[in-house]
Amino acid sequence: MSQIIITVLLFLILCTFYWVFIMKGSPSVFFKKRAPQRKPTMFDVRRLLQEQDREGAIKMYIEIFRVSYRKAKKDVEELERNLKV
Repeated sequence: MSQIIITVLLFLILCTFYWVFIMKGSPSVFFKKRAPQRKPTMFDVRRLLQEQDREGAIKMYIEIFRVSYRKAKKDVEELERNLKV
């Protein structure tokens, strides 16, 4: 019985050492790295308007400039009119 316990403990210790010393240098094997999020720009707002997604463009405009919904809607509609000229 004690031999089984010793074997299990040795196995756990070896697994721990393997994880710490071998896998520590390359965690991307187990964990996918996410691409860094970039901040939205007016080019993204324009692209959304070209794709006929006015609400998405308004939300993105709010995120960029931190303005109220009413102001963002007015500005995006004006931008949309200028793009169609």
